[in-house]
Amino acid sequence: MNRIDAELLSHARGLRAHQTATEKLVWNALRGRRFLNLKWRRQVPWRGFVLDFYCEDLALALELDGGHHLDPAQVDYDERRRRALAADGIRVHRISNVEAKFAVKDLFEIIRTEFEATRH
Repeated sequence: MNRIDAELLSHARGLRAHQTATEKLVWNALRGRRFLNLKWRRQVPWRGFVLDFYCEDLALALELDGGHHLDPAQVDYDERRRRALAADGIRVHRISNVEAKFAVKDLFEIIRTEFEATRH
């Protein structure tokens, strides 16, 4: 197992302790293998990043994005991050907080599609 930077680990723990309402909604639906019996982790440190939600079985990270992700500098950062994770075989699916909150069924359809793709 890779050693995790102590500062990054502390940051991830802080994020877990102070979830947004939307993160709580999504986590309550995913935790404990509640959806498709998939194991999800939240606020997972990964090579200098923190993944909002990660399923190792699907090699899928779900990222809930607030409005700041529309800023051009953040868009560039998110793309560099996506490429770095892709190099490790992790696909990233981004969804806005608004979409996740009001269209959570769409989020689950995305997960179901990824799940079915890995089973064929």
